This record gives sequence, structure tokens and C-alpha cells, in this order.
Amino acid sequence: MLTDELTPQEKELLVITMEECSELAMACSKVLRFGKTEYNMENLQTESADATVMINLLADFKLISYIGKLEQMFEKKDKLQEFSSLFDE
Repeated sequence: MLTDELTPQEKELLVITMEECSELAMACSKVLRFGKTEYNMENLQTESADATVMINLLADFKLISYIGKLEQMFEKKDKLQEFSSLFDE
């Protein structure tokens, strides 16, 4: 049953998710600032995996929907294809 109140576990999950996303942002920044060194790329891989685990846990705890997440992932990719150069050949 959904309520407006968060459980202690949900609060912890949200805090850890914020921390992991912040660490991923810092890893991206290090690659931009200092290049694709072996250490920076390993750190980017690690932090990406950590953030992915936390995002999946948000769905496990029913704070987000797996189906909704997939739909929004496809929508985001479509927008990136239209408005960014990431998919230019």
C-alpha cells in the first residue's frame, strides 16, 4: 500500500542513490578533465555500475516502475537521437 510516508529503508535507499549518482557525476568530470586514463575509465565503470544497482533497487522497492523506467528510457533515447549529436554517423 502506498503512503506519503517513507520507511527508514526507503530513506536510506534514496540517500545512497543520491550519493552514488553524485559519485558517477564526479567520475564523468574526471574523465573530462584528465582524460581516458586507465584509472579514470575503471572508476567510470565502477560508478556507473553502482548507480545502476541503486536505480534498480528503486524499482525493487517500488519507488519507481520497471515498465515506466523502460518507457522513459526509450523516450530519452529518441530525444537524444533528435536533439544531440550522439547518434550521428
